[in-house]
Amino acid sequence: MNDKKLEEINKILSSITLKDQTTNILGAKMISGLELKENTLTFTLELLPEQLKESNEIKQMIENKLLLIPEINKVSIILTSHNLNKGKNQQNNSTLKPATHIIAIASGKGGVGKSTTAINLALSLLKLNSLYILLTTSSQSPLLLGQTLSVLLWIL
Repeated sequence: MNDKKLEEINKILSSITLKDQTTNILGAKMISGLELKENTLTFTLELLPEQLKESNEIKQMIENKLLLIPEINKVSIILTSHNLNKGKNQQNNSTLKPATHIIAIASGKGGVGKSTTAINLALSLLKLNSLYILLTTSSQSPLLLGQTLSVLLWIL
């Protein structure tokens, strides 16, 4: 992204201050991953939990302002938010341990035994009295049909 275009984008983002905030969205570090590629501007916008009710309006307002920049044909904003409540729930979660080992089983081809391998590993860990979480995903994308990924989070 050239400096002039980035300066123009930053100027617009710096002019946007959301309701009940004193700092603009750029200054408040609510924007990350800013990328302009083939006339499409993409970034992630971190909203506060109380802003989620108005997320569609916020997103539309930002998109409309950025589409005024010549050479930007599309704006793709990924919305995210984190629960900032600190209290009882945090005390209960403080005893949880993070995964000390992560095993990923992946292949570009379907039907090669990724899920079976992950399940057998999980059962072996169970016999060792290990605590684990098994995650298996399968892509439904036409480009990635049949590809799956199994991830084993192993907590000692």
